[in-house]
Amino acid sequence: MSIWKILHSSLLITGTAIGAGFIALPMSVINLGIPMSAALIIVMCFVAYKSSMMLVDLNSANRIPVSIVGLTKKYTRNACFGATLFSFYLFSFGVLTVYFSCFSDTLSVMSSINPNVIGIGFACALFILLNLRIDKMSGINSLLVLVLLMMLALAVFFVQSAPEGWAQKIAMNWNELRIFLPICLTSFVMQGVCPQICSYLDYNRRHIQIALVVGLLMPMGVYMAWITGVLNGVSAHDSDFFVRMQQHQITVGQLIDFLCKTSSPLLGVILKWVTLCAVVTSAIGFAVGVVQAMRAVVPLPVARIIPCIVPVAVNWLIPNAFVYVLCFSGLMAVMFAILSPYLCLKHKKLPCYFSYHLCVVIALVVGACEIVNLLHSF
Repeated sequence: MSIWKILHSSLLITGTAIGAGFIALPMSVINLGIPMSAALIIVMCFVAYKSSMMLVDLNSANRIPVSIVGLTKKYTRNACFGATLFSFYLFSFGVLTVYFSCFSDTLSVMSSINPNVIGIGFACALFILLNLRIDKMSGINSLLVLVLLMMLALAVFFVQSAPEGWAQKIAMNWNELRIFLPICLTSFVMQGVCPQICSYLDYNRRHIQIALVVGLLMPMGVYMAWITGVLNGVSAHDSDFFVRMQQHQITVGQLIDFLCKTSSPLLGVILKWVTLCAVVTSAIGFAVGVVQAMRAVVPLPVARIIPCIVPVAVNWLIPNAFVYVLCFSGLMAVMFAILSPYLCLKHKKLPCYFSYHLCVVIALVVGACEIVNLLHSF
C-alpha cells in the first residue's frame, strides 16, 4: 500500500509543478541556449527539493500538517509572518486565476461555450474534488497526471520529429539570466502540497524523499525534452520566427499556433488537451495547498470554497489581473517557499544542512534578479 501512496504523492507533485513551466520556459530560454537552460533547470529542481525538505523537517517536528503560513505564525516574528502570508496567498490565488482563465479560454475555443460558464463549471468541479477523501482525490489526480504525461510524450515526439535546427548553436546572452531564473524557479513551486504529503505518507522521511525526487524529476525531464524540441523545431521551420522569439516579439498563443501549423495536425489537438490537463492538475495542487493553509483560520468547508470562488471573481472583475501578479511571482516564491521555511528552521533550532544554506543563497540571487526586472519595467 505504501508504494501506491508514494506514487500518488509523486504524481500530485508532478501535476502541481508541470503547469507553469510547460509553455513559459521555451519563451524564456530562447537567448540562453539549451545547455545553460538545462543546467539551470537542474539547479532549480534541486532548490525545489531542498526547500520542500525544509517544510518536511518542520512538519515532522510538529507531527501535524501545518502550512508555511501557520509555521511562520508559530515560530517567527510578525514581519516574517506578514510577508509570508502576503506572498503565499497572492502567489497562490494569482496562479489559480491564471489556470482558471487558461482553462476557460481553451475549452471555449474548443466548444464555443461562454468562458464565464466554463469558469463556473470548473470551480464547481474543483470544489467537489476538494471535498473527496484524500485517497479518492489522489486517485483522480494521478489518473489525470498519467494522461497528461502520455500526451506530453506524444507532443514531444511530434515536435522533435522536425528537422534539426540551429538552436543548439545559440550564443548565450547573460543579461537574459535575470529573466529566466525567476520563471524557472516559479515553474517548480509545489511546496504548498508538502504538509498534505507528509500526513498522507505518515511522516515517513524516506517515503517522502522518494515521492519528492520522483515527482520533481518528471517535470524536469519534460521541460528539458520540450524546450529542446520546440527551439530546434522553430529554428528549422522558420528562422525569422525564431529571431522574433529571441527579440521577445512572440506571445505564447502565437508559439502554440506556430507549432500546430508546422507539425502534424494531431499536434494541435494534443496541445489543447495537454493545456487542459496541465491546468487541471496544477489547479488541484495549488488548491490543496490553499485549503491546507486556510483551514487553520476558517472552517474547512469555507476553506474549500474560497480557492474555487476567488479566481472566478477575479477573472470577471479584473481582466488580465494575473499578469500584474505573475510579473513578480519569482520574488513571492522566494519568500514563502524558501526563506520562510529556512527562518522557521533556525528559530526552531532544527538542523540546517549545508544544502539548505546553498538553497537560500540561490534564492537570494533569484530575488535580486526579480527586483532588477521590476526596476526595469518602470
